[in-house]
Amino acid sequence: MNKKGYTLIELLAVLAVMAAILIVAVPSIAKQFAGIEENNYTQFKQNLFLAAESYINSNPNAAEVSELKTSGKFICINTEDLIRGGWVKSTLVNPKTDKRLSEQNSSIKVLNNSGEYTYTYFPDKITCDN
Repeated sequence: MNKKGYTLIELLAVLAVMAAILIVAVPSIAKQFAGIEENNYTQFKQNLFLAAESYINSNPNAAEVSELKTSGKFICINTEDLIRGGWVKSTLVNPKTDKRLSEQNSSIKVLNNSGEYTYTYFPDKITCDN
């Protein structure tokens, strides 16, 4: 009698090989997704920092901007100002919170340290307290 099919041992061997592949692959795939999310957030902040730089360059007569350029003080730019001025779109989404920029009360702190600007993003603050 000729029986066609697989034995239980063969099926278990295939399942064991598939399980071993999953054990190796899943952590690697999860690590890749985490890296992609971090890259998206970094790109989001870079877009805001470029918009803040453009905002400062286009407003050279503002008192706080000229103070920024002549001393070691900082300026705080609300993202609403960037949206109103057309520097960024209100539909820009923060990848960490999945909220639109227009739905957040956020700001960017720009510090002038001897002509070198440092940008810090505050996602939940309207003022740059620290």
